[in-house]
Order: sequence, then structure tokens, then C-alpha cells
Amino acid sequence: MPNILYPVSNTPGSNTAYAQDFNQVENGINGTADVGDITAFPQITSLPGALTSTAGASGVLTGAYSYQVTFVTGLVDGTGALHVKGETLPGTISTTVNTTAQNINLTNIPIGPTGTIARKIYRTKAGGSVYYLAFQISDNTTTSWTDSTTDTSLVTVVPTSNTTGSQFVGNASGLTNIPAENLTGGPISTTILSNATPTTPGIVEVPASPTSGAPIASSRVATASETLITGTTAQTIATYTPTAQGNFETRCSFRVITGATNVTVTVTYTSATGTQTLTALNAQPCAVGDYILDPFTFNSVSGSAISIQITASVANQVYASGGITGV
Repeated sequence: MPNILYPVSNTPGSNTAYAQDFNQVENGINGTADVGDITAFPQITSLPGALTSTAGASGVLTGAYSYQVTFVTGLVDGTGALHVKGETLPGTISTTVNTTAQNINLTNIPIGPTGTIARKIYRTKAGGSVYYLAFQISDNTTTSWTDSTTDTSLVTVVPTSNTTGSQFVGNASGLTNIPAENLTGGPISTTILSNATPTTPGIVEVPASPTSGAPIASSRVATASETLITGTTAQTIATYTPTAQGNFETRCSFRVITGATNVTVTVTYTSATGTQTLTALNAQPCAVGDYILDPFTFNSVSGSAISIQITASVANQVYASGGITGV
């Protein structure tokens, strides 16, 4: 029985992503574990039933018509665009409907099993026996439609093979016989979002304040790039207030542009024992040039800000960069 790759969720108990889940996939890829078959797109073998067709209002169709339905698989990206992977064989032929200058009302359009992202509706030309694509319903919920597609618009014939499903086989040598998977519809549109909600479209960075078992990777929660230190008092270049206690790391670099200045760099946070200040540099004389400081790693409580502050003895001489990362 192949393994199925399910989408993850931030809802507790609903396909939550943990490090060990991804470790198993990695072990299968590099050959350190036999994970069996991994099905990226499960094959749909059940065929659609027959829809119901009746003559409707005045329209463009005259003659005897019948229909077939197929299930479509693939991906739906964060913008709602469909990226088609495959299509089943056609299902049961509908009862013939006779029309005279009418449209055709379709009801009881079959709903596909899990993995179906759309249905394609195929129809004969008047009095014909070959089924052509009339239209696509780009969801798996709609059960009624009005067909007003002219016979002259029918070009694409019904498929003769089931193209749903793709399987990667894992063994002691890692994943083998990996076929190229080309998704129609162009590249999947994504947006990198920091600490977005689970319902936000795009690729979402993992939370910055982890709990045991998650996240599977670190996440940057605050960043500064080429921030000019405009005065001679402490200036905050990056700050973040954790929503839960966790481990964090701060990094900082800076450059002095035209004249020497004394530079102080501090990191403030609150641990379980109280407010803490880490000093990376203390009024250090710095000539013109670039400087990269060692990172600090610490545990911070929730509700109190983590801040990186820089002080220069000469204004407008230092450009600073840095960031705060949940680890």
C-alpha cells in the first residue's frame, strides 16, 4: 500500500507537520530508509456516473445529444488557479436528449473522489457517437450547468487512457523511477509571507515561537538591511515580541563609510529570570570598513520585546544590518 502525501495544517490534530514527518521523506530520498511507494497524485480508478440532461430554454442546439464526464486531478494554488495533472477515462453515457433550437440543462453532475479538482463534460454533436469536450467545471462541488456550446466549437475528443496518478518508488538506494511531472497551467504562483495565518494564500514561513516537535526549520521574524544610524544615541534596527517562549538568535553586521567612529551594539530580551542585555561591542573604535559580529542565541519569554540596538559616536557614519530568527 503506497504512502500518501497529505497537505499539512496548523489545526491541532489535522495533518500537523512535524520534523519527523519530513525526516522520513528525506530518508527515503537519500536511501537510508525504505519508505515504500510514495504517491504524489493518487490515481482515480472509479469512473463518473451518468449526469441528467433535459431540454431547456431557447438556444443553439438542435438534434439528439448525450454526455460523458471525466474527473480531473492536479493542484489548486493559493490564487485559486488550477494546474492539471491528469484525467480519468469517461464515465457512464447519459440518456439521449432531443432538442430543437434549445439549450440543454444538466443536473446530477457527478462529484469526484478526493483528489478531484475539476470535471470535464463531453458531448456528442447532433446525432453523433463521438464525444467532444464541451466545457470544464473548475471545482468538485457544482452539480448543475446549462450547455449552450455549439457543435462547431467541439474539437477535443474524450480521452482514451487514465492519466491520473504518479508514483515514486523508494528502496534501499533512495527514490527510483521518478517520472517528470509537468503541470499544465504554468508555474504555480506563490508568495513568501512571514508569520501568515494558515488561510493566507502562498508559501507561509513556519512560526517563530516553536513548540516541541515543530517547526521543522528556523524562521526569520525581524530584519534590517542597510539602516543608517542617524544620531549618537542608541537606535533600534530590529525588534520582535514573541507570542510564546522559545529560542532565538540575533545577528548583526555594519559598515563605517567615511570616517572612524565608536560603535556600541547591544541585544536586549527577557528570559525566565528577567531582563537581559548582551553587549557585542562597547564603544569600540571602528575605522572605515565592514564588520560582522558573532551571533547570540538565547531563550526569551513571550510578551517582551527582543531588540538589536546600535549606537555610533558620529552620526550618519554607520549603516547597520541584522535580524532576529526563531530557532
